[in-house]
Parts: sequence; C-alpha cells; structure tokens
Amino acid sequence: MQISSRIGRELITSVIASIVSAPLVMWYFGRMSIIAPVANLVAGPVITILQPALFLALIFSPIPAVAKFIAAAAHPLMRVFDGIAATAAGIVAPYAGFTGSVAQALRPFPQYQNITLNANPIGNNTYNAFQVRAQKRFSNGLTFLISFNYAKNLTDAHGQSSGGYLGGAQNYYNVSLEKAVEANDVPHALAAAYTYQLPFGTGKNLRTGSRFIDKYVISGWTTSGVWTVQDGKPLALTTQLSLPAAGAVRPNMVSGNVYGAHDRSSFDPAKDLYVNRAAFALPASFTFGNAPRLISQLRAFGIVSWNVALLKSIPIRENLRLILRPEFFNVLNNVNFSAPNQDFSNLAFGRITAAGFCTPLTVSVSVSQSSVDNSVGFASQRTATAVPAAL
Repeated sequence: MQISSRIGRELITSVIASIVSAPLVMWYFGRMSIIAPVANLVAGPVITILQPALFLALIFSPIPAVAKFIAAAAHPLMRVFDGIAATAAGIVAPYAGFTGSVAQALRPFPQYQNITLNANPIGNNTYNAFQVRAQKRFSNGLTFLISFNYAKNLTDAHGQSSGGYLGGAQNYYNVSLEKAVEANDVPHALAAAYTYQLPFGTGKNLRTGSRFIDKYVISGWTTSGVWTVQDGKPLALTTQLSLPAAGAVRPNMVSGNVYGAHDRSSFDPAKDLYVNRAAFALPASFTFGNAPRLISQLRAFGIVSWNVALLKSIPIRENLRLILRPEFFNVLNNVNFSAPNQDFSNLAFGRITAAGFCTPLTVSVSVSQSSVDNSVGFASQRTATAVPAAL
C-alpha cells in the first residue's frame, strides 16, 4: 500500500515536471519534443520500484570478491601497499604507518605525492660547428651572401626544466642516458641571399632613349631572394606506455634500418610509410625503452626552398617614391613534408599526413619619402606601407 502511494506521488510529480519542461524543450530546440515528458513519466516510477532492489544488491553483493578482482586486474605497482605481500616481494615500508600504493612506497620521497622541478640546472649541452661564408659587397647593383654550416648539437635535456619536465627523461637517476642530438639539430645547412638591381632605365647600361619609358617603366626594378637547403630535424619516438612514478616509456630500437620510403622524389604520403615500424618494438613490462631521446639517424625530410621578391620603385617627386613589392615564397613549388607520426602505439605511426608550412604570395604597396637637411648634412626617410595583401 505504501509503495502504491509512493508510485502515485511519483506519477503526479512526473506529470508536473512534463508540463513545465515541455515549453522549455520547445523553446530550446525550436519544436515540440515528447522525449523529455515521456522520460519524466517513466523514470519516476521505475526509480521508485528499483530503489529497494538496488539497496539490497549493494548490501549483499560480494564486495570483497569484486574488489579483489579489480585489484588483480590493476597495475601491480598501483595496488594498495600490503605489508605481508610487499615483504614477500622484497619491498619494505618506507616508514612506520605508511599507507599508499606500491609505486608510492618505491619513490625516493614517498611522503610527497609530487615534486616539481622548476628550472633545475642539471642539463648539459655541447655544440660544435664548421662554418663557411662568402660575401660580395654591393657593387654594380649586385650583392650576395652564401653561408654553409656543418654542426652537431648534443644535450641531455631539451630546454629548461619546469614542472618536472626534463626533455622526456625516462630514468631521472641516470640522466646521462638521455644524451642525444638536440631537437633543432641540423647537421648540414646551406643558405644564400642576394639582391640585384636590374641594369635597365635611366643611368643604367640598357636604355631605350625615351625619357618616360626609361624613368617610369623599365628603371627601378630590383630582385632579391633567399635560397635554403638543409637537413631535417631528428625524430623523437614515443609510446603510450608509462611506468607509475616514473613517466613515459620510449620504444626499443631493434634494427638500424629505420627508414621506410625515404626517396624525396618518389615519396607518396598516401601509401608510403616514412618510418620502418619493424625497426622498433615495445619494451618488456617494467623496463625502459632503449631508443634515444631523439634519433640522429632518423630525421624528417629536409627543407628545399627558394623565396623571391621583385621590387619596383616609381619616382613621384624628387623625394617621394611609390614602391611595389610582390613576394613569392617557394617559387619552384618544392614539396616540403612535415614530420611523420612518432607515436609507436598509434596505428598511423610513421605516416606523414601533412605538408610543411607554406606561405602564399604577398603583395605590399608603400610610399617612401626622404628629405635632406643641407645645413647639417642629415638625411631621413619615412615609409608608409599600404594594404598588404596575400594571394
């Protein structure tokens, strides 16, 4: 009788809730919906009937067996520290009255949950390079600079340590094992930059004889460019495995044949794998991977690029000029790929899914005004750039 009365009260409450919620649902979704009213009508009585059964199930269910099953399925290091079982396994309590997991008991400072390393000066870096430069100073309208860099950058900690981060160190007790090439290490880099004023127009070797054409049409042209060819940066392979109280684990390197398809001219990202999956494997349980923090012999595709600018200076008055400057990035349309997927636990490991950064054509228009103070021999120049555009 009492349950019947409770069901009746729940039905009345459900009807009231349905009447209130229906306009709100219609206002939110823009149309009438019967989902919320029906749910209110059904949920109230069902919960009322099931509440006693759920309570009895919780009271008489085999909670110890369930807890034991969950604990057995969990990571052994995350199990609750048991003095008898831990002693049998050779693990002793770090101090009297310790409570926590096995992993916590094995920490160097088990009384603390987390320790933050903030700018801890324990990293080491070594950089060696051979650099060559050739330069032609401006004469006859031409200047250029060519430089070549052959370098190696080694470190055991990429960047500044902050918040416990130390370049992905696996074993903080032996940071020397983290020694590898730096993330921005580029062994070979060749760069060339030039500027050339075309020999056309007024005051130049090539003229038409027409004052208007020589001054306003064919003169004032300047071209410049930057040509870059360099090796790719090293890859840092990861897994989705981790050790409690230790952190992420890297894969094992089982073969030196680390590349898959590596020919830039024939590489097809739709079907080719850049990294050879068979050269790596997951480490055994409770062990660190032997792969370096960054792998020097496994690098992303390098960069080949030629950026060109063409400048046209049009005289308006003696001290006022209009300057047009279109810039063409990667004018030869060389394909520069981004780095491949580096997560060994991911099905897309070794696959390149995107191209490198690409800047579109940009055009800028500016007005340059120069003035000379003859009394002090001082020259000044002001430039205003108007509405740059990208195509």
